[in-house]
Order: sequence, then C-alpha cells, then structure tokens
Amino acid sequence: MKPEFIEFIENARKPKGQRFRHQLYVFLVCLAISLFIWTLVRLSKDYIYSVTYSIRFVNIPSNLRMISASDSTMRLNIKVQGYDFFSEQYFMRKNHTIDINLQRIKLIRHDKTASGYLVTSHLGKDIASQLNYPLEIFSYTPDTIFFLFSRKNLKSNQ
Repeated sequence: MKPEFIEFIENARKPKGQRFRHQLYVFLVCLAISLFIWTLVRLSKDYIYSVTYSIRFVNIPSNLRMISASDSTMRLNIKVQGYDFFSEQYFMRKNHTIDINLQRIKLIRHDKTASGYLVTSHLGKDIASQLNYPLEIFSYTPDTIFFLFSRKNLKSNQ
C-alpha cells in the first residue's frame, strides 16, 4: 500500500494533463469537506475529560492567616460536550483557576493556630458556576483539602 501511495504522490508532482489536476483538486476538496463534517460529528458527542485547575482561596476568616494548604491544584473528571470543551480549552481562556470559598470551612482551634478542612465534593455547584460551559462533574481530586492557619490578633511575648 505504501509504495503505491508514494508512487501516486510522485506522479501527482509530474506535469500531467488538465484532467488529472482537476480530479486531484476535486479529491482534495471532498477530503477537506469530509474531515470537517467528521470533526463536527465527533465534537457533538459527550465525553469525559480530566482537567486540572489552579485553586485560589477566597473569604479566609478575618481573624486567621493561612499558613499552608494541602493542595494548590484540583483535578476534575467532567462530562461535557466535545465542542464546548474544545472551544473553552483552546480558544477562550488560558487561565484555569477556580476560586474556593472558605466560609464553610470546618475549623479545629488550637492554642496559637487553627487547622481546618474542606470536602471538595460539597463545592460542586460553586465550581460548576465558575466554568463557562455546561458540564457534569463526576469526581474531584483531592477529595479533601486541609489547611493550617495562624491567628492574626495573637501577640507573641517571646
């Protein structure tokens, strides 16, 4: 098959009659149209993608300062239509950041610090509202984000 195809290409490069060039142009136009239609059909289906987003934490409790968080990225497995995902990934925005609201964080207070955690599966609606295309989120990684805070108003006498 390969030698025949290479021979076909070499024959196409040699000066031929007007009829052969016309047939070649018609073939190439039909090939381009069929590839375009195939792409449209493929992108119209729903797919499950794995996407990584950076996390930005907002609404940190006013009396606390965040020392550390266990994760700075979140991986989502989402079900979305191929066209919406393709246009969002390659044509729309380049900054893939999700804002995580820390108002509902579960805190455990210690003497000078506080630790807390947030279950990411409870953030589904917040995350979905920040993305520009309709989707269904299947899973989150990590499933829980842990935090360490220090108190702002604590004076050290050391």
